[in-house]
Amino acid sequence: VRIPPHEIAYDALRRLVAQGLIEKGEIKLFYQHLSDIIRRYIENRFGLKAPEQTTEEFLAGLDKDKLFPDAYKGLLRDFLKHCDLVKFAEHRPAAPDIQNAFDSCKAFISGTEEKE
Repeated sequence: VRIPPHEIAYDALRRLVAQGLIEKGEIKLFYQHLSDIIRRYIENRFGLKAPEQTTEEFLAGLDKDKLFPDAYKGLLRDFLKHCDLVKFAEHRPAAPDIQNAFDSCKAFISGTEEKE
């Protein structure tokens, strides 16, 4: 039985929240997992090798991909750049920014999930 990519991603998001990383102050780790979830989703959903590429490499390839919906390219670009700021530039996001990143991830998955 094939599990659709969006269901796998939603399950991963539920497990991420259950870890309580935000409450433990593990913001960077939370963002690493959040970014990994969306990259794995993109690989499973669109066949793009997102996990193995830097954000810049991935976004450059995304601009050339015909199957990836144009309407979500900006959202994904902003999301990944925000994640990179937290993961690599030691940016400390405020609580509303963390919630917005999580919501953006869910919105992207919801908006691009496979229709049966």
